[in-house]
Amino acid sequence: MRTALIVTAACLLAACNGGATLDYKSTLDGRPDVLDPSLNPDHPAFVGACDFGYSYDGFGGTRLEAGREDEEVGYDRDRVKPYEALAGEYARVLGKPAPALLGQLSSTFGSTPARWFVEPAATAVSMYSAMRVAFVGCLDFTNSAEFDQAPNQDSATAKCAAFARRFWNRTADVDEVQACVDVAVSGTNSESQPRRKWAYACSAVLSSAPFLTF
Repeated sequence: MRTALIVTAACLLAACNGGATLDYKSTLDGRPDVLDPSLNPDHPAFVGACDFGYSYDGFGGTRLEAGREDEEVGYDRDRVKPYEALAGEYARVLGKPAPALLGQLSSTFGSTPARWFVEPAATAVSMYSAMRVAFVGCLDFTNSAEFDQAPNQDSATAKCAAFARRFWNRTADVDEVQACVDVAVSGTNSESQPRRKWAYACSAVLSSAPFLTF
């Protein structure tokens, strides 16, 4: 079984120049009143900051945001979707309940106990499992007369573009579409059933980074 992982880089344009503008708040006296921003040693002396918020005193007078990095806009992107969100995501894009296989792989995808949080991370095992779940879902998704003809360059180009638009909520670029086409046309030579050929192409898109991350 040949799989394809389509990885894209997110690019976000902003009209501001980064940095933080914080109004200093003190809770030591029980009144979270906004004080003079100049009391905040991190208050920038330039215009055009992107993020605005407040600074608070914590225990011992330590500001709660002390030690935190102020990253540029768009830095915190391409984060792996948590397991708890995947069932809804598969159902949303496939138009059917999430594959039952997903429920058997909760530990693989990093399901966390109640009231705990662990930042999800992709691993070789989770990516393989994502491909398995996607293939099961795509077998059901392509189980119609629409996929009775084996894919060729033209039909695969159209279908792969449609898969990407449906699963990623955006238009795939030429290289992304071609990666899916390669799976459909040349990567499924050992398959004799057209619907399974399409399922492999479908699952290549459904198990890729643009779907599994946000």
